[in-house]
Amino acid sequence: MDIKYTKIQAAGCSAPLKITPGHFATNHAHINYYIDMATLKTRLSEAQEIARSLVGMFLYDTIVDTIVCLEGTQVIGSFLAEELTGAGVLSMNAHKTMYIVTPEYNSNSQMIFKENILPMIRGKT
Repeated sequence: MDIKYTKIQAAGCSAPLKITPGHFATNHAHINYYIDMATLKTRLSEAQEIARSLVGMFLYDTIVDTIVCLEGTQVIGSFLAEELTGAGVLSMNAHKTMYIVTPEYNSNSQMIFKENILPMIRGKT
């Protein structure tokens, strides 16, 4: 099936958003537009551009220790860590580096962090 979508540009970012109008229903929501995040999460150039766009939000007053990535955004999270490190953003942990982690899901579909990941997120805000 060929899905028709429209590309839109967000201000200050060259990575296009692909949207499809329609009526989409999930267990928790009814929405009028579907935003296709697949290329943003998987294409190198677009993931880097998204990270460059996000980095400005954290440059001047935030210490970043751990980046928690949801829904397959680990590539964006890795580029974000690289951008932050290159800009001189400090990390509080003993290794002076940033962690990029993602939760797992238990049998009740609840997000969980395995015991070996907990020290990377415990006590962080």
